[in-house]
Order: sequence, then structure tokens, then C-alpha cells
Amino acid sequence: MRDLYPPCHALTQEEKCRRSLRGGGYALICGLPPTRASLLDLGRHFGRVIRHELASPDGIYDVRITTGERAHCGRTSAELAPHTDSPFLETPPTILVLQCVVPARTGGLTLLVDGRQLHQSLLALGSPRELSALDDPLPYTRGIHRLSRQLFIRSKDRVQISYRSDCIARAVCNSAQLALCERVDQYISSRRRQEIVALSTGDILVIDNKRTLHGRTGFPAADRRHYRRLWCDGSLQRGSSGFVPMVASQPGSLTSTPARGPNDAGC
Repeated sequence: MRDLYPPCHALTQEEKCRRSLRGGGYALICGLPPTRASLLDLGRHFGRVIRHELASPDGIYDVRITTGERAHCGRTSAELAPHTDSPFLETPPTILVLQCVVPARTGGLTLLVDGRQLHQSLLALGSPRELSALDDPLPYTRGIHRLSRQLFIRSKDRVQISYRSDCIARAVCNSAQLALCERVDQYISSRRRQEIVALSTGDILVIDNKRTLHGRTGFPAADRRHYRRLWCDGSLQRGSSGFVPMVASQPGSLTSTPARGPNDAGC
């Protein structure tokens, strides 16, 4: 998976990264120094840094096991189900830049799920009740944040996904929404739907947060796994985030009959 495209020496590293993002929703860059400077230098090509509430002043969030008040689900050794970051925020990050500083000795592998394939699967296999819930915003809650957001949102000719199962307030969901969430959870938890990525020290994974869901496998609590994460608003990204659906939809609709889009790679 590390050779997503044939070598093209005329392209810069940043251009190759953007090309991979447009084509598949993520890009892997290998062999960079595992420094904060290299992470920030790459991140600046994808717009303004969005600071996570637990990030350092430079915007970088250190993902490693932490206890106490600053403990966070990303700072445990537990498996994390594939999700998009912060659907409970009014403006979620567009680009996620993940740097491996110290990989886990066992486990701790990154999981990726293509939102475009999930969208196609739902339209092809979803029940009428599940499909009816696509137009209903899902209620998210996280700390002080409360926000309702649709699973898929159309933006011009593209579709963008937002989903985080563990932040959905299921107590206030209707039966159709609960059925939809169950269908999505079954899909994204299937190993055959997941791309498993083993990052080495210095590797950076750039993810389109409006197309690709990400998670990780669990690892031993005594492990010293250390990653760094940077959020960017995507304002300098060439081409839109999200994906061109594999279906021909009516304007404003996310349910229709299957058909090929103008570009099968989603560019």
C-alpha cells in the first residue's frame, strides 16, 4: 500500500500527497525525521492548524498513554473503532496528519475505512428504514459539546461523511437512526472492510477526515507507543474533501439508484 501511484519524479512530495488524498482519501509518507518540526512543516500545506483542546500551543496533540485529568480515549491502550474526528464540533477538522514517533511493539495498528465504499454499501444493501434515517441528523454529545449532524452531507458534487459511534446520544435516537447506526457499526468493525496500516518511526499518515474513518487496534498498556496528531482546516488543499459518490443522486438527496460517477477514483 506504500506505492499508491507509479513514481513521478516531476511531482513534489506535497503534490504526491495531495494526489493520494484525492484518489483514495489518505496518503502515507515514509522515512521523515520523527520531529515536531517535520510534522508542522507538512501540515502547513493543508491550511490553518486547528488546535485540539488537549494540544500543545503549536497545535500538536501527543497521543500516548496518559492517566489523570488529561486522560482521553486516544491516550489509552484500548482499541478505537474507526471514526471521523470530532463530528460534535461545529467545524470538524478537514485534514488529520498523524506522525509515528514510537510504534507499539505489539498491536497499535492504524485502521482505515473508506467512507465512499460505506456510502455505496448502505445505498445498495440498506433497508428502507435505514435509508430513511440518512436525512435525519444524528445527535452527538462529548463533554460540553452538543450537535446534530447527518451521516453524509452533500457539498456540491461531493459527499462528506461524519461519524463517531461512541459519541452518539442513542437514548434520543429514533428506531430508524438506531438501525442505521447498527448497520454502520457492523460495516466499519469488519476486518475485511478495514485497511490495516503499520506505521514505522518517522512515517506520517495524512487522512481526509471527511472521507476516511480511522481507528486503531489495541496494544499492551505497558507499551510506550507514541504518536503525534495535527488537525488542519484544509484551506490550502487542492481539490475538495470528501468523495464523488458511486451513485447518481438527485440534488440534495443521498439515496438513489447505482451508477458510475464522473471519476471512479473519486478525484
